[in-house]
Amino acid sequence: MDSRSDLRNLAQNIRDNAETIKDELESEPAPEPEPEFEDIEESPGFETIFALAGVLAVALFARRK
Repeated sequence: MDSRSDLRNLAQNIRDNAETIKDELESEPAPEPEPEFEDIEESPGFETIFALAGVLAVALFARRK
């Protein structure tokens, strides 16, 4: 009889913990969406991409000669 009581208590604790976790997850605000850039030049890393493309172009051109 004691083991059944322990199992009931354990099951109730699991249900309580599941409800608590569910409530905490529901109360968290949704993450803010990433900003969309209308102009590509405003996006982070714009200059870096073109600098790397320039270096690659120079390296390929130098290798051809």
